[in-house]
Formats: sequence, structure tokens, C-alpha cells
Amino acid sequence: MKKIYQLILLFLCFQTASAQVELRYLSGFGTSLYDINDSGNAVQRGGVYSFLNDSVTPMDTPATSLTGINNYGDLIGTMPIVINSTTLDQPAYEKNGVWHAMGYFPGATDQASVSNAQISENGEYITGQMSIDCCNSQAFLYNVPASTIEEIADPANEYSAGYCINNSGIIGGWYDPQPSGTLRVPAYMTTGSVINSVPSALPTLSTVNQVSAINNSNVMVGDRDNVPFIYDLTSNTYTAFAVPVGYDMATFTSISDNGIAVGYCQITFPNIVRDAIIYHPSRHATCFPEKCIGYAWYYFYSYN
Repeated sequence: MKKIYQLILLFLCFQTASAQVELRYLSGFGTSLYDINDSGNAVQRGGVYSFLNDSVTPMDTPATSLTGINNYGDLIGTMPIVINSTTLDQPAYEKNGVWHAMGYFPGATDQASVSNAQISENGEYITGQMSIDCCNSQAFLYNVPASTIEEIADPANEYSAGYCINNSGIIGGWYDPQPSGTLRVPAYMTTGSVINSVPSALPTLSTVNQVSAINNSNVMVGDRDNVPFIYDLTSNTYTAFAVPVGYDMATFTSISDNGIAVGYCQITFPNIVRDAIIYHPSRHATCFPEKCIGYAWYYFYSYN
């Protein structure tokens, strides 16, 4: 099925008397953005888009795809690897213009697969999900200075995935404890396959839940049982937020180091509709779609 990708970028520059808004629309196949840094450089599958220059720099060889970027400009993506005479994609990262292969867990077959998720802002850790065969996908933790890759898995769980990682190497994502079927439990994970659900009780209303982002103060956001949450690991404080009236679910997808969380609320039927939401800790309130004025936010989406 042909996909049409749209990008909406909205930057609000705060001034005493007024705010300046710039809206940019990118159309065409392959313009979907996966990640963006504070300099306005955003990753597409095949290159890096500069908001400042309104241009795309194609990825360098030997990279085969891009998935993330940090504020240093370090990139993550994939590059080729040959296993049993079959060429596959393996996880990789670029630092200072040089691509480095990360490889797979030991025992990888020609059915191996990987999905890179995020590189930490200090460039020392990378996480995502990989499988050495067709059917055993688990979170991974890659230590860049040590050039080591670690499987984050528990024999009691069927699957796991890393979606985000901070400068301390703490991973956010989910694990699936079910012997069959699906139950994604929002979780944070650390080296040594220490996996902790957020909060301790399992979800009961939704099978798809996650920690979507974690900042460098160890504050996490995501969704659980269709409602957005913020979890402060340091204080062990879990806060769930009500879904706006008229919507079916909501989630936080990112959080800044000063605690501002962004996400969306969704109407599922008869058609999917998503509107931005923002939580500002100094105001102790969530800004819902009709009230989103005076903040900075960006939102990317694609549709079939």
C-alpha cells in the first residue's frame, strides 16, 4: 500500500510581547522524521533534514538506514553484515563521520533482525530491539566506549524492547511476560537484565503499554492502560493523567530534562484522530488541544 508522509513542525519562540510561529510542510515518500535534535537536524530513513537550511543531507555509506540522532550529531541506523552467505542489516552508529558496526548477540542466524531506537545524549549508550533468529526479539544495551552489546532479557518473559535510553544507561520500553498472546508491560531496564515494571502491578485494560521516553533526571513518560503517565524513578512517584473528554486514549511520547512532557490524545473510531497534549510541571497541569498556546511543540505522523 502506498504511504503518504506528512510532517508538521511548529516552533514557538517566546518573547515578551509576541510569539513567532513557523510551520513547514514536507510532502512526498520518505520524508517522515524519526528523531530531531536541539539544532533542528532531523533523521529521515535516508538522510538528515536541516530545518535551518530546509535541505536533506543523504546518509553516508556504508549506512543503509538512519533511525536516530543526538545533540552531538551522533547517528544510529543500520549497515550491512553477511551471515551464512546472506546480507542483512545490523545495528550501527556514526561518530565524527565514521560508521561503526555493533553486531548481533552471539549465535545470530541469517534470520536475524534489528530495530535501533535511541542513542543517549552523551553518546555512550544505544538501545533498541533485536532477534538472532525469526522469533526471539529482546531489548539490547550497547555500550559505545566499551564496544559491547548486551541482551536485556529475563527467562520468565517472552519478549522485551528498548525504546529510549538516558545518559546513565537506563532503558525505557516494555517486556512481555505472557507465555502466549501479548501483554506489553511498561518497564525500565538496566545492565545485568534488571527489568522493573512501571508501576509494579501489571496492566489490566490494555495489552499494549510502554515507557516511551526517559530524561537525564530519571523521569519517564509513556502510557499504561490507555492513559498517559509520568514516573519519577528517584522519588518512586507514579502519576497517571486523565484522558481528555471525547478521546479514547492518550500518551506522553517525550520528556525534556526540565520536565515538560509532550504527547497526543487519540480518537480511534471511526477514523484515527490525534491531537497534541503538553504537561508543564511549573503549572501542574496538562494542556489539552484547544488550550495549547504559549508552548513549543512538534509532532510527526504518517498515514496510509
